[in-house]
Amino acid sequence: MKTRTTIATMVAVGLVLAAGGSTAQATPVTAGLVLHLDADAITGKSDGDLLSQWDDQSGNSNHATQGTSANQPKYETGELGGKPVVRFDGGNDWMDLPGGMFSLGDVTAFVVGNVNAAASTKHPFLAGGGSGSNQRFYMQRNTASLGGEFHFAIADKNPAVSSNVDTSHHIFTLRDDDSQTVNVEAWIDGDSKGTSNTAKPGASVTVDLGAASPGQSWAQWLSGDIAEVLLYNRPLNDTELNDVGLYLQDKYALSGAYTAPPGAMTVSQDSAAPATDVIISQTGNAHSTPFRWNQPAGTDRNPRDTGQSFLPSADFTLDKITVNVSSLASTAYDGQPVTLELFKLTDGSDPWPDSMEAIGKGNLPSGMKTSFEGGDTYLTFDIGDVALSAGQQYGFLLMHDVPQASGDNMLLGAQANSAYTDGIGITREYRGTGSDVYKAMTVWTTSSQPADLEFYIQQAAAPIPEPATMAAVGLAVAGLGGYVRRRRRS
Repeated sequence: MKTRTTIATMVAVGLVLAAGGSTAQATPVTAGLVLHLDADAITGKSDGDLLSQWDDQSGNSNHATQGTSANQPKYETGELGGKPVVRFDGGNDWMDLPGGMFSLGDVTAFVVGNVNAAASTKHPFLAGGGSGSNQRFYMQRNTASLGGEFHFAIADKNPAVSSNVDTSHHIFTLRDDDSQTVNVEAWIDGDSKGTSNTAKPGASVTVDLGAASPGQSWAQWLSGDIAEVLLYNRPLNDTELNDVGLYLQDKYALSGAYTAPPGAMTVSQDSAAPATDVIISQTGNAHSTPFRWNQPAGTDRNPRDTGQSFLPSADFTLDKITVNVSSLASTAYDGQPVTLELFKLTDGSDPWPDSMEAIGKGNLPSGMKTSFEGGDTYLTFDIGDVALSAGQQYGFLLMHDVPQASGDNMLLGAQANSAYTDGIGITREYRGTGSDVYKAMTVWTTSSQPADLEFYIQQAAAPIPEPATMAAVGLAVAGLGGYVRRRRRS
């Protein structure tokens, strides 16, 4: 038994030496960051201690302070995803923040926190205003009942956006961008709760943390936690919003709509369909019902994105997807950027997605038209490794990222009434123009004549050990040989 334990230990050590270290957690966008309060960065405090100063991590020294012990919130450990929070009692706890950090019309704010009681009518995370009338800024739950409305407001006294929220911890986001016609938008956990147009640009605003109008008879107090605050003196774009939201979502192990950006995708052409590592396919090549794949310029709403739903019978790691091009009208597609989306579906006959994610971005081959005329009619999208589960209905959708001129058509080979019964071909006629282009859309299929793309789903091949790994295992085995020889001599 001792010898077996030693063998296992020695081999494990060799493999660990070859594996390398882990990657560090992502950090938020820093351009325009004027305030960053992070409870996890607080030092020198124990669970339940009062907090007189919450240091700003942005480098601007915009610290949150409270010199009166009776008004100081508490530092509480292990409360959210194993991380600490700052807890406000709903009676008189609050912290002062410096003025002039941002102006209405140019601001983005993130707060990770919750409201846990009905101790007062309103529960502000951030609240304040400017010197003029109706120059207000607040993020607060506005009703005394638990699970009541959460209000986000800019400028006007009335809420710009409101939504019900429970007592759990969430990521609350408010953006004011006066360069846009509809300039105020709010999100909870990455899910948009609405828009408004109420801002008064240029008004410098001062806000408090955990209170509205402290010191006044009408003061309102937060009963709840704040784990992190990020305040920017500019409107973040949609990509930046997702980056910061994903950082917070991952950090606190919260569920939400934030997703990792799609990885790099390689697109290649070939004259033959793939023959190795194919786990799911529909190989009919009569192409009686080809699907159009293009993005017409202007207001043309004819089908432009296309794909296929499929059902894995076993867990596997998705590596590549291949489709057939049955017709290509021009060189307009040469080198063009494209995106591949992955869907989760309720079932194969209903293509409305339960969730979707762009998992790959890349460019079509630069000489696609010439290669096509030479017989290279198959397109392979090398996505990388994506784990898929048995019994879960999936779908993929291919989309062009830039429009083509009218008549620049590409058709993908599809077969009507094919033998593939665990999915259906999908075309998308309208993507929408909202801030989330992947969700604002209409999905439909050729339901009167069910059809499937000619498609090939390839799983990742079994990895071949790298030289460093083999060397490490070799060292482990060599050490084992020496150990065994010593045992025999003894």
